Amino acid sequence: MSVRIYLLSVFSFLIFMGNLQAQEEYDQFRIDCNYMNVYSPIEESWGGWEESSNTFILNHGPNNDIAQYKLDGSRRILRRISGVEEGETEDGLKYQLMTVVDEEGSIIAFQIFNEKRFGVRLIWTDIDLIILLKP
Repeated sequence: MSVRIYLLSVFSFLIFMGNLQAQEEYDQFRIDCNYMNVYSPIEESWGGWEESSNTFILNHGPNNDIAQYKLDGSRRILRRISGVEEGETEDGLKYQLMTVVDEEGSIIAFQIFNEKRFGVRLIWTDIDLIILLKP
């Protein structure tokens, strides 16, 4: 009986340490975006920069999801369903890319540019929509 209790306590400790390491591995950070530009696939052009207020909290919760907060106080969770890939645009801009799913079930490519002045790009794969958000 005491061996079972000992093994259970060791097992519980290892699980706790594993969770602690996973949390330390991905620190939360935020990206504040004050401007938004929407691409129209029908017109094949960008609509122009408009004022907007979006805050993204990355590595939110145990799945390292993304929480999006809007000016009206609303929040939505973008559930991460892929790892993070690094890449570079044709213009030489380095970025990190992950796939997320929103609360309505839409699949979105979430792209963070390494140069903060370029902000983030959200690409809805199912409805052919692209939104750029920048500080």
